[in-house]
Amino acid sequence: MAEKGDPDTSKADLAEEKPVECGIGSVKPRWMRRFADVRCMVAMICIFNFLASSIHFGYLNGVLTTIEKQFGISSYQSGLIKSCKEIGELCVVLFVAYLGGKGHRPVVFGVTIFLTGVGFIMMAIPHYLLDPYDLGNNQGNGTLGAGLCPAPINGSVADPICLAGSGTGSSSDTSIYLMYFGMVLSGFGPSAFTTIGISYMDDYAPKKTSPLYFGIISACGSASAAVGFVISSVFLSFYVEFDRVDKASVSINPIDSRWIGAWWLGFLCVGVPLVIVSFPFFCFPKSLPVPEEEEEEEHDKNVKQEPQSGDEPGIIKGIFVQGRSLLTNPVFMTMLGYSIFRAALLQGFTLYIPKLVEVNFGLTASRASLFTG
Repeated sequence: MAEKGDPDTSKADLAEEKPVECGIGSVKPRWMRRFADVRCMVAMICIFNFLASSIHFGYLNGVLTTIEKQFGISSYQSGLIKSCKEIGELCVVLFVAYLGGKGHRPVVFGVTIFLTGVGFIMMAIPHYLLDPYDLGNNQGNGTLGAGLCPAPINGSVADPICLAGSGTGSSSDTSIYLMYFGMVLSGFGPSAFTTIGISYMDDYAPKKTSPLYFGIISACGSASAAVGFVISSVFLSFYVEFDRVDKASVSINPIDSRWIGAWWLGFLCVGVPLVIVSFPFFCFPKSLPVPEEEEEEEHDKNVKQEPQSGDEPGIIKGIFVQGRSLLTNPVFMTMLGYSIFRAALLQGFTLYIPKLVEVNFGLTASRASLFTG
């Protein structure tokens, strides 16, 4: 370190010696500086990916048939609930990727995670908006499969209950729209995760360990899908109104066709923790310390970089300019095509497999989710 009066000491050197601080606004205590580390960011991303993926790729698929039964909706409507997550991603992905790349990425990521948690909580609100579930108004004679609707004959269904379903009235319609909106919000977090979350981690992780970190994050997402199915199996074994009625007053069991499991419980158990998990992201600094072995390489890259014009394009123009650059990149387009076909196969497969297992093999929704997981 240079002496106090050494003229070689520059402002840049002093800036480099300044420790990276963590906190919100002006509240940046010294003890939080230890968390300004890429490993802490990886740990928080793993927690988010595990919680969000457990709902999107496991739990939701396991409880969709139960949601269909209580609200009297078709497979098209339940599939639309699932698709609203992708709609939410498409709504914000361009702005999150562009603005997050130029702004404070951890803060943008934290906002989207907070909205994802709020979206999951909104998915559970319809349970409290509807009147208590009435066994007397639901079809079924007490045996599994008795409540299934027959196949349509000449384009018509004889039983009007099969047309209307068990959910009637404006309250049911409002609840479905609330679930649509909740799923749209739940797509904001995964959109930021795949764009600015991974890039933030990769920018400040050593090149030798960056693939390891990415593998750990991906493993958390893959494992959570199976865990989500198992959790849905457990929660569907609870009666849907267990929080509002006495357990002794429930005269049916999961084998009865009138049984409705506690489909809403998992959304609360994940939504509330996600809201809490979002706050640590607001504490991360805009940039983390660069690994020592890469500081010199980063410096050389910045020196060789040609000076750019001070006039930057606007947000909309910048999105189109960078978008055209990506769309003309053959490597990127090849990976994009792979991702599209993979998602189309897995999303459709995992969405309706629990329902096929439940209907074709006469299993309860709980057991069908367990076997799928």
